[in-house]
Amino acid sequence: MQRKGALIAGILAGIAAPASIGAPVEYPRPRGSDLSRMRGDVERLGGDFSSVLGREHGKQNQPARKRPATTAKA
Repeated sequence: MQRKGALIAGILAGIAAPASIGAPVEYPRPRGSDLSRMRGDVERLGGDFSSVLGREHGKQNQPARKRPATTAKA
């Protein structure tokens, strides 16, 4: 039963496809000036970079865990 539904949906999509060829495409328009958008990007990047540095700095301050001794097989 599911195969029939998928087949019918595919046929209908194929029939409707030529109608969408001439349809106008709506692209999202950026808001604000170029400079304000660049500032926002730099702020977000700086925030990400700061969080990574904080996380990595915290790892450096923690004492290293001892690894279990491995036995060498000859």
